[in-house]
Amino acid sequence: GNVIKGNQKKKVFKLRNAGYQAISLDIDKNELSKYGLRMDPDKLVKLPGQPDPQTTEFTVSFSSKASKVHLGPFQTEMRLDLKPGPAIAIIVKANVTVPELKLRVPEEIQTPTDPYSINFGQVLTGQCLTATVVLHNPKEVLCEWAVKPPIEAAKDFGFFHVMPSSGTLSPGARFELQVRFVPNVERSYECRLMFKITSNNKPVYLTVKGEGKELKVVTEPELVTVPAVMPHADAESAQFELINPTDYPVEVYSVEFDDAFLEHEQL
Repeated sequence: GNVIKGNQKKKVFKLRNAGYQAISLDIDKNELSKYGLRMDPDKLVKLPGQPDPQTTEFTVSFSSKASKVHLGPFQTEMRLDLKPGPAIAIIVKANVTVPELKLRVPEEIQTPTDPYSINFGQVLTGQCLTATVVLHNPKEVLCEWAVKPPIEAAKDFGFFHVMPSSGTLSPGARFELQVRFVPNVERSYECRLMFKITSNNKPVYLTVKGEGKELKVVTEPELVTVPAVMPHADAESAQFELINPTDYPVEVYSVEFDDAFLEHEQL
């Protein structure tokens, strides 16, 4: 079956003496070890046959760490030397693989030069914007993954929230993952999210970036001077303008003239 590179898998088989003579069995342990194979027990002495045939159980362990074991289909012959009698050849097969994770980001939110990126654009401070990406497990084994801070340039990691931040994907499965950007001040943010995969030393990276924007208004002129007024004289006034320099609507009010606010303060 499927064996993750670096892991070990075991299978059990039974050997029954259908003849009339007791048989013994031996294997070349050194030859098997080159291919990560081990059989337990590794020898058998005088297994009775007819009229009361006996059966023995063997466990074969396959360790894919062996130097002669490479990724892809694996096949070798395990030779069992019987005495008396001819040798028995057991074919050992496996598919050696590693878990893998693929990301798919919608084109409309990608950075033009990087398909593995999310560009959130401008987001108001105190608000958030959520994007959805698709995780895919293209392999035949389970894929366990977790999002970790990058080794370098991790100062903006806390402003990008991945939901969920870890999980397990079945073979061939897809999953929609949410990434949320929450700026707190007006500046540019960028981070390289690292998706670590169990039993795979090559992580997958997702670059996320965005720009925090604050709501603001400016006055023209900056300083307003109201002319002096004598007691009981007519009121004087001075004109100024409020300008919204942002791309967002801004609601402006003065608490001193807000009836609802004043009523609330009196409670």
